[in-house]
Amino acid sequence: IKRYFGLSSFQSSIQTSISSSVLVRYKADLCGKLSGSSDKMKKLQSRLSEGGKVGGQKVDGSAAFPKSQDFFKTFIVISQNYALNKHLTDHLVTKIKKLDEQTRAWFTDSIDLDQSDLQEDFNWNTLSLQLLAKFLGLVWYMPYYTTQRIPPAVFQTIKESRAESFPMDVRWHHEKAITTGTLTLTLPWICDILLMMDTMGVSLKGARDFLTELNETYIQLTQLGVRSTNQVLLLMKLGRVMEVLVHSHGFFSTRLSRELPHEPTLDSLPLSNCNLLYACCPWLNSLQQAILKNPPSSKPS
Repeated sequence: IKRYFGLSSFQSSIQTSISSSVLVRYKADLCGKLSGSSDKMKKLQSRLSEGGKVGGQKVDGSAAFPKSQDFFKTFIVISQNYALNKHLTDHLVTKIKKLDEQTRAWFTDSIDLDQSDLQEDFNWNTLSLQLLAKFLGLVWYMPYYTTQRIPPAVFQTIKESRAESFPMDVRWHHEKAITTGTLTLTLPWICDILLMMDTMGVSLKGARDFLTELNETYIQLTQLGVRSTNQVLLLMKLGRVMEVLVHSHGFFSTRLSRELPHEPTLDSLPLSNCNLLYACCPWLNSLQQAILKNPPSSKPS
């Protein structure tokens, strides 16, 4: 798996960035440069330059996979290898489950430690989970990406044949994050899987039911008022999901009866910061540039 997918290259480049300066380099490139194989990468990438296009419901096009990530995305898309993609799916699901659970357990046991010592590890784990989740979403939903309009009869047939809405039980992970107060850790990578979903996948009952639950979480977070960067991160990720997958597909969620925990939890710790916020929400960079180019007028209208 590592030989085909290059997970070790991803993780080593992330670790190099963090060790020199906490998350500063992520705003320029989340993965950095692939060490020791740049010439081979350039040659192989040139061979894949005439790859096919994929459509479907994705956010920001190529911006979702910046720089070195885009190479691996292109490789997966061009390969169209069922056995490889099946191995990747199983491997990525296992890695996400393990890292999410280990991080939750470790931070729960370390909640009384110096918060500044915890922030770097938290940021590293959050970005690692996001990276794994994006590629899991890509591999899982890629067979259903299309730039062509699907006839209604064919659409309905394919829709009925799809047994699973998600590559893993994201609903269970969401509920556990709520009860344990670890939404800041879990919800960002869940959103990254959803943002790779194809248009047809949004219409599946399982997806619509889960989006209803996420909408309730979003409403509850907004009612709390903005109190921390953790909350801003959750609102930005959920807001993107609501914008792209819910409102753009013309259905609205209903209210559920559920409360977020009030006792001190991981979500109550100031573990995230602006660098993590921009790394997890790359569209904020485009928004920031647009505001800088077109500053609001100080003259009264």
